[in-house]
Amino acid sequence: MRFKHWTLTYRFTYLLFWLGMYGYYRKVKIRGLKNIPKNKPILFVSNHQNSLVDPCVLAVTRLKPVYFLARSDVFGSPFVSKILGSLNMMPIYRKRDGNDFQMKNKAIFEKCFEILKQNGRIIIFPEGSHDKRKHLRELKSGVARIGIGASSLYKELDVYIVPVGLNYTNTVNKWADLYINYGQAIRVKDYDSFNDASDEIMLAIRSSISNLMIDIENEELYSLCHYILFDSKFIPDDKVLETYNTRKNKLQKLKDWIEEHKTRAYKLNEKTLHIKQYCEDNKIRPYLFNEKNPHKLGMLMVLILGFPLFLYGWINNEIPFRAPRRLNAKLKDDQFHSPIYLILGAFLCGICWTVQTIIFYYFILPSFWWLYLLSLPITGWIAFRYYILLKKFIGKNRYYKLNKTNAQFVKAKETHEELKEIYKGLK
Repeated sequence: MRFKHWTLTYRFTYLLFWLGMYGYYRKVKIRGLKNIPKNKPILFVSNHQNSLVDPCVLAVTRLKPVYFLARSDVFGSPFVSKILGSLNMMPIYRKRDGNDFQMKNKAIFEKCFEILKQNGRIIIFPEGSHDKRKHLRELKSGVARIGIGASSLYKELDVYIVPVGLNYTNTVNKWADLYINYGQAIRVKDYDSFNDASDEIMLAIRSSISNLMIDIENEELYSLCHYILFDSKFIPDDKVLETYNTRKNKLQKLKDWIEEHKTRAYKLNEKTLHIKQYCEDNKIRPYLFNEKNPHKLGMLMVLILGFPLFLYGWINNEIPFRAPRRLNAKLKDDQFHSPIYLILGAFLCGICWTVQTIIFYYFILPSFWWLYLLSLPITGWIAFRYYILLKKFIGKNRYYKLNKTNAQFVKAKETHEELKEIYKGLK
């Protein structure tokens, strides 16, 4: 069986996702591509924090087609199934999908064996479902079974498993940073001599992925750890790699501190929940408690001077900007906000820019159609940046209008300062 890797649908979506990734995220850093073996069958395994975005960003980091294993409930109808199939996606079944789930999975596994036989690449998320928390959950053993099965069926096949850590500073809000961290490849044949090869491979995968991501293992004190490492912005986020390394180091130091101060840590964890609720009620970000001076005049000048460009970019990109926002407003689960912004936004940009350029060519200035087309992504990006800056300006304005003598504010500010002192002591 030969697989048509680069379908027309796959080519189109690949381009859209690539543009969408670099347009949606503030900074994208990819490290460890040299760890991917050349001309070998590969199973990519990764943590799963950001639903549909995760497979998209992994797929476009290399100019080679990949296949995906996804939950079977995504393939809801024959039409959807055909579309997803053209995107190289294959369903994986669970017990809840019916008594014949094992038989169906056997057929999918056999298809995976054939893909690997042709030096193909498959992306698998062994956690089985997505969760925006920065915590590696229990892993399913399917990836090891596929690797061992393909290696056993085709003795000459040299299958590798490449662990990947996906690190988002935020999986919900726009303009976050993304760090894709590829680890050392795991060679399946190296485990041939083990009686429990599948378990040993899964242990190696878990250890590798955990080392490649910010893995907050303590679920009970997750809020405390996340606040210190992310929400508070005690750690500057100017440089993606440097910020990641600092967070990784501080996380280990924080674990040690918690071991020595368990009672205090649990009390502070409760306090961080109150801070977050206070910030949510007042529509501000926790890092604003770091502010000492307003610094709003400079932001205001940029907003005033940049308004004409923003207006042009917004008008010409209104549909790609507005449609995802309206759809997200109807969704209760904010974990799907990023995928909709990135995927639907990128798709609508491609459609709208094409239609608008055709209209411009035939009805406005045909000689300058290329200049108009070029202006759409540039001013769209400027409008997007302007919108983010405006949101920050409004947030700062809200913060400085708060009653600083209010008991809730005082309590939140004091807790923030206490956590800052703890962070400074993590050396």
